[in-house]
Amino acid sequence: MTTQNVLSIVLGLALVVFIGVRQSMWQNLTPRSTWLLPAILAVVGLALLVNQTPASAFTAAGLGLLLVEVALSVGIGVVMGWITRFRRLDGHVVDGRGRRIEWQTRTGWLGAVLWVALIALRIGVDVWAGNVGLGALVASTGAILLVVGANRLTRAGIMQLRLTRHQELEAAAA
Repeated sequence: MTTQNVLSIVLGLALVVFIGVRQSMWQNLTPRSTWLLPAILAVVGLALLVNQTPASAFTAAGLGLLLVEVALSVGIGVVMGWITRFRRLDGHVVDGRGRRIEWQTRTGWLGAVLWVALIALRIGVDVWAGNVGLGALVASTGAILLVVGANRLTRAGIMQLRLTRHQELEAAAA
C-alpha cells in the first residue's frame, strides 16, 4: 500500500467522521447551505465525468451500474430527508454572515448511519466495478461527486417539501 493510498484512506475516514458528527448536531438551515454545495458537487461531478473519463469507459454495463448507484444514493437521500428533524429558533439568532436563522435541522444518529451506508455503498461498488473491468467510469472522481451530490440534492428537496408542509400546517393552526 502506497503512502498516497494511506493518505486517501485517512482523509476519507476523516470526512466520514466529520459529516457523521454533523448529522447529529443541529445545523442552521439556509437556502445556501441546503442547496449550494450539493448542486456544486453534482454539476462538477457530471462535468468531470464527461470531460475526464475516457470514451471507452462509457459502456452500457458501466452506465447501468452508475445509474443503479445514483438511484440507491437518491433512495438514501429520500430517507435522510424524511428523518430530518426541524426546530424553530426564536428569530433572534444571526449567523456569522448577518443572516437571521429561523430553522435548524439534524438527522441524528440514523442520519450518520445512513451516511456511512452511502460511503460503504460507494466503496463496495468501486471495488466490484474494478474487479469486473468497469472501474474507469464508476470509480472516477466525477462519479463519486455525482453520487454524493445526487444524495444531498435529494435530501435537500425532501427537507424543503417537509418544511413547507410544516409551515403551512403552522399557519393554518394560527
